[in-house]
Amino acid sequence: MVIDLPNGQGVDLGATMSSAGYFPIPLYNGVSAPQGVTPVIDNSGIQAALAKKAELLHWPEVGGPAFLLDSRRMSGWPRQGYYDNRWVTMPQDFPTGDKLKSAGINRCYAVTERGEIQKDLQQILARWQDAGITVFAWENGKFAQTPISPPNMFQRLLLSMRTRLEFSPNPAGGFGAIVSRSG
Repeated sequence: MVIDLPNGQGVDLGATMSSAGYFPIPLYNGVSAPQGVTPVIDNSGIQAALAKKAELLHWPEVGGPAFLLDSRRMSGWPRQGYYDNRWVTMPQDFPTGDKLKSAGINRCYAVTERGEIQKDLQQILARWQDAGITVFAWENGKFAQTPISPPNMFQRLLLSMRTRLEFSPNPAGGFGAIVSRSG
């Protein structure tokens, strides 16, 4: 399962899914801004939800993973003096489809806002699908089998260029830095 919802909503659903046999895996790669600096994405709702629901997030004896993402990860536009903590998810953030299949996982349920799968997640789900995992997306109040088209070469190039040119790199690696130029 992949839960790609805004702010703390993913944590809330992850806690619910934990009681249904899934084990939540928070993949929130966004960082907090230094004190006194305004972040592009306010992560305080995620932090509060994780703190509040921590004891409900447990690893059941059986079941599959529920990867938690923040659907706002690529949104917003940094202004000078803001802390650019936007991020993308990459294939190396997840197990491969073959690894999931070897663990007996043959289906992936994707819960997203408005049924839209963002391009960075689309490339991961397409790889899982190629490995034989059937993808179901939450649409109109139910899960429906959803063929995932991998991003074409132009879309992958555009995502890569956007990540390199628009997102502020952190000197330690990854994303997160104070914006020194105007958007």
